[in-house]
Amino acid sequence: MSHVETGYPERQLDDAVEKLHSGQGASALVSAENGLQAWLERFEDDDPFTVDMARALSQHAQVLHCWGDPDLAVAAADLAIRTFLNRRDEINRTASARRRHVPAFLTSSPS
Repeated sequence: MSHVETGYPERQLDDAVEKLHSGQGASALVSAENGLQAWLERFEDDDPFTVDMARALSQHAQVLHCWGDPDLAVAAADLAIRTFLNRRDEINRTASARRRHVPAFLTSSPS
């Protein structure tokens, strides 16, 4: 783990999605970029493909789909979906994990 404070990336990405839904697209894009960068800083040489990172990529894809580069949105959504599928046993292990990650999985595919 790096110096990034616990909870910071999650708050940034949750804020980005809230801004997106309230019509503040440019602010949503900035928050999404900052949140994803904070997530990436959490990993040094460890495997970054965790279910939490998949959730972050899913949120990032939502914002990119509306206000950013659609090709990057597809790439982020694709990586999120692949990670969710590869970590399905971890997600299905507990009800709380399902509540946290299944909605992100369902929104990973920009429409």
